[in-house]
Amino acid sequence: MTRPSMQHQGAHARKKLCTFAAYLNKTKYMRNCKASLWLLCGLTSFMVNLQAQSGAAAFKEGEQYRKNKQYDLALQKYEEAIRIEPTKYQYYVRKGDVLVQMKRQNEAIEAYRKALELNPGADVVYARLARSYINQKNYSAAIDILNQAYNKVQDVNARLKYKLLAIRLMNVQGQSSQALSEISALKAAIPQAANDPKVLYAEGETQLALGNTSAAIAAFQAAYDRTRDLPKAQNAKFTYGLALAHYKAGNTQEYERYAKQIEDTPYGRRLKAAVAKSGANYALRLAQAYYKAGALDEALEYVREAEKTKDRLNLVYRMQGMILYRKGRTAEAAQSLIQAAANETDEKNRMKIYSTALKMQYMSSDYASVISTADKILEKNPNDISTLQYKAQALYMTGRYGEAIATLERLIPLLGTDAIKTSQAYFLIGLAARKSGNTEKAREAFGKVTFPTFKAAAKVELDKLGAR
Repeated sequence: MTRPSMQHQGAHARKKLCTFAAYLNKTKYMRNCKASLWLLCGLTSFMVNLQAQSGAAAFKEGEQYRKNKQYDLALQKYEEAIRIEPTKYQYYVRKGDVLVQMKRQNEAIEAYRKALELNPGADVVYARLARSYINQKNYSAAIDILNQAYNKVQDVNARLKYKLLAIRLMNVQGQSSQALSEISALKAAIPQAANDPKVLYAEGETQLALGNTSAAIAAFQAAYDRTRDLPKAQNAKFTYGLALAHYKAGNTQEYERYAKQIEDTPYGRRLKAAVAKSGANYALRLAQAYYKAGALDEALEYVREAEKTKDRLNLVYRMQGMILYRKGRTAEAAQSLIQAAANETDEKNRMKIYSTALKMQYMSSDYASVISTADKILEKNPNDISTLQYKAQALYMTGRYGEAIATLERLIPLLGTDAIKTSQAYFLIGLAARKSGNTEKAREAFGKVTFPTFKAAAKVELDKLGAR
């Protein structure tokens, strides 16, 4: 049967009211004051009921429009209901709901807040308001409203739900130390929370965020133990947390054991994705993309994210060195490469990194570091020609002339018939000998220079010595 329209209902009500008034006019009670008072009260009550019915009717129409996804029309009806009955918090809740669907988040938040003002204990409103703030990525406001819900709502399960969501958002914002304090307070306020798997899971997540893998494993293990007999769909989440904690702790065997239990579930797929992103590899891939595009500041940010994982530090510091070098920060780049070499396990790769760092140190005139790095290379490769050259030049630049001469004399037999490099070495020996006051050795060294470029300069030096 078709429901009468709002207009039809109103006309019918007015007709009944007129009939009621006409009847009263015909009675003797109209002359009585008490009867007049009774009439006034009756009419007032009747009008209030009529108005309430009209608000409810508008709301019901709005509900039908909302279910049909006709959000504009639904909003109109909810606003009509609010005009008629402005103290009904449910009307504001539904108004907020359609505003969310219409992507009008700020107005939705205003509607939800009005609903809470009218009914501070309305459980459903807190959840909706928090969701709206999360949609805006206003996590601080979401945390605040969730904590309000925790303090206002009476149902224990609802309180736990709100507090745990607030804790998760704290971790998202990097407030994990505060989140851990909130967990401790929650356990003290609600004793049964200490053994609640959801609370233990939140504790595990928080400890992981803080880098406390042992504490995270303990929390996840306790949650897992309490849910292991549940169907896989219900305990997969807790198995996932335990597997991930073991992976981050480097417990490969334990990780694989628990990962196998959920490999055919959505949490198994989530675990694989988390593992792919949990180490340095993911951040380094992002850093490399920005580096190749020339966005060096962004690349450096992701390298620093990778550094926090304490994973693959040889690659992390190597990438950092490349970025810093491109930014013109050569001395810092060299230092990053030294750190990369210190974390490199492959001997051949370590020597390559040291060699690159050595050149950067020389370019930045950090001669003391050149000597130190050269010694690291020469310890493994004592006859490395390039390294001996850099070391000799660095020793000369720091005024360590005797050591420079000794290094060059060690280098010359390795140069063979290379006239350019041999002449360069003898010329530098001559300069070092002259500056150290060893005139005879200086004359001898300058006399052995044969390559024209260096020979001309050697003659100038010999002339200076002859004039003394």
